[in-house]
Amino acid sequence: MPWTLPPPPAPTLSIGEADGVTVARAALAIRGRHATLTLVLTSATRTRHEIALPLAIPHAAAVTGMTVVEEDHRTVAIAQTPMRASDRYDATVRQVVDPVLLEHAPDGDTRQQDQLRLRVFPLAKAQPVTVEIALELPDGPALILEPGAHGLARMEIDTGGAPIVLHQLHTPHAIELPDGEAAPELSLVGDRSSLLAEPQLELAAAAALPAGPPGLRTASEIQGGIRRNIATLVHCAEVDPTPRALGFLIAADGTVSDVVGADACIADEIRRWRFAPAREATHIQYPVSWDVAAP
Repeated sequence: MPWTLPPPPAPTLSIGEADGVTVARAALAIRGRHATLTLVLTSATRTRHEIALPLAIPHAAAVTGMTVVEEDHRTVAIAQTPMRASDRYDATVRQVVDPVLLEHAPDGDTRQQDQLRLRVFPLAKAQPVTVEIALELPDGPALILEPGAHGLARMEIDTGGAPIVLHQLHTPHAIELPDGEAAPELSLVGDRSSLLAEPQLELAAAAALPAGPPGLRTASEIQGGIRRNIATLVHCAEVDPTPRALGFLIAADGTVSDVVGADACIADEIRRWRFAPAREATHIQYPVSWDVAAP
């Protein structure tokens, strides 16, 4: 009898647990190989505190974006170097601004999964936080969804047909994936990049984001400039609706060049964007999906 290799394990997405946080609702929407994981985080504690929720994604998967949702306002995270993202997260916590950071936690990596850490401040009983994480899934006929030891109170799964709602999910659950090959994507969370969202709060001037190093644009300035321009990309969805991880250079005079990760339609539009001048150029990595770009 010929000897054959056993099939590789199915890719697994794990939603972990941490002290002081409850995943009140989780949802996974899958279209082709693109997935959006939505987590509604809450706490039984009344005092404001920071949480760090562990997540693990399949090794060949890519994080392509993160959005923090507050009522009708959406804040799209910007990719930054891990050190700068962590420093800005800590600084905005001290300034009473509500940051969300998704970073790589390599000590927890395995051969099958990459360990991530979702850091959120603040979280309290009266202040739930909703986070959407965009992923490109690897090849495979199924995705295994793995809850933490205490399970998930509510898990919603939407693969394009009738949505499935699972209550009190305590064991791994297999989700059949559509046929097709995965398209390689640059992950925005890894050894060289983290995703940081800094929601704009309607507070007094004391809540203003701290400035970055002299001559550099701050994340809030970049976010504001992108928000003013991103609706110009909507018509490009008619050409190619694929979510993308874009890269471009904002020159010192505010003009844009060196657009990467985009088709011709998107690249032409982004080159027309203008930002406020600064003393130095700024390299940008930015995830975009059409539900965010819509006006």
